[in-house]
Amino acid sequence: MSKILLLLFLLLASFVAWGQSYAPTTLWPYLNSDFRSGVVFVGGRSESAVLNIHLLRGDLHRLNDGNVEAINQRPDSVVIANAIFLPVDGCLCQVLGRAQSPAGTVVVVKKVIGDFNKLMSGTGAYGATLNTSGRTELTSLEIGGINQTNHGILLQERDNSKLLPLTTTRLVVIFQPDGSKKIVEASARDVRSLVAADKQDALKAALKAAKIKWNRDDSAARSAAVIAQFL
Repeated sequence: MSKILLLLFLLLASFVAWGQSYAPTTLWPYLNSDFRSGVVFVGGRSESAVLNIHLLRGDLHRLNDGNVEAINQRPDSVVIANAIFLPVDGCLCQVLGRAQSPAGTVVVVKKVIGDFNKLMSGTGAYGATLNTSGRTELTSLEIGGINQTNHGILLQERDNSKLLPLTTTRLVVIFQPDGSKKIVEASARDVRSLVAADKQDALKAALKAAKIKWNRDDSAARSAAVIAQFL
């Protein structure tokens, strides 16, 4: 009987953990709920580190001897856990989908940035804290990883700070053979500008037939293969 009770407890614990959603806060303004093992690629070199993406500007931070610190050199690419990130539109963006064609490589990425301007305005629900012991004032915002870098303190205090509203944008990038790139927002209207005028109607029809939903990661990812056919 004790083994059965233990099994039920473990199952319940797993369901509780699965049901808890991660929400960034001002003291934990990071893409992931904790730093994770990853690899940074710069100029043909690679370096392993424990990494996370800071949501102020989409910069890369690493864990070093109990403290978090920014990696100032912009990487060519980053792998964190099973996710790939590329520098696009001024910040590190997660790769959702990729497709190759002779005219270039189509990459669909997701850009996530903390909306600190909205937070500082003090309007709407974003002034709320995760619990009643919240201590951060909008007029003197303490940002984790910026003016507080101790990893242990950040983990301990992150739920005593303000919820961070996020701005999520999906982008389509064409990396062209000459080294240049085109970037547009992932939408039915904007992606048409990536192809020649005489192919735009056909691309529109193909995206519609593929039932692409631009506000969904898995669906937006599938658009890369469709777009690549018309480059």
